[in-house]
Amino acid sequence: MDNLELQLAEKLKDSIMPYYSIEYNDPTSDDEAYRAMVTEYFGKVE
Repeated sequence: MDNLELQLAEKLKDSIMPYYSIEYNDPTSDDEAYRAMVTEYFGKVE
């Protein structure tokens, strides 16, 4: 999980989008890998 967070930070530091949300998904029974879905926004979402 820490490695996933480091990979996300590396990718997001070059992003032009100022805001983003990250949703982590637990591993499925077929696959032991954690996944994350990143959604980027132009403006702040309340």
